[in-house]
Amino acid sequence: MTEREILIKAVDRAVAQGWLGIRDMGYRYDGVILHQGTVRVNASRLDNKSWLFNHPDRALLSEEFAEAFFGSDRHHWVALVHCSRCRVEFESTDTERCWQYHLDQLLLSPQPLKYLERFL
Repeated sequence: MTEREILIKAVDRAVAQGWLGIRDMGYRYDGVILHQGTVRVNASRLDNKSWLFNHPDRALLSEEFAEAFFGSDRHHWVALVHCSRCRVEFESTDTERCWQYHLDQLLLSPQPLKYLERFL
């Protein structure tokens, strides 16, 4: 997938799972527009609403995005160090939430979009 496709799919998934509260406000998600390095998330009802991020990292590297994209559940251990919810092997079985772990990984990753692609 191209970086553009990854970004669109990642935003679509996060919005579907509650990011930005679009459905909670009664809006219909109209998609994402990528233009000259900006990310615009559009929604509509009787009026239109948009969220503008000046750079993809502003959208992707936030607690709110990570919690929506990866979920707010605590890790579910199916083996000593494997979480079935976020499909990651861990060094310990601490009880942090899946999104917290993945946000740390996104922040450390030189290519956050490639990291997200593994989960689409």
